[in-house]
Amino acid sequence: MGIENDDEYFPNDYIPIWKCKNELFQTVGYITDDSIENIEKKLHCILDDMLLDLGGRGRN
Repeated sequence: MGIENDDEYFPNDYIPIWKCKNELFQTVGYITDDSIENIEKKLHCILDDMLLDLGGRGRN
């Protein structure tokens, strides 16, 4: 997640929902163990931080 301003992108944070790891000489992808509710909480926290950095008030 990030902010785009004047055609420039400023990355802020990420929420991994898919990861890859090597198993027996091949890369295997898997979905993380986070629930929808946990991902939503992380998303709200990141958005609040981004809004505060922009001088906003964040979500209440």
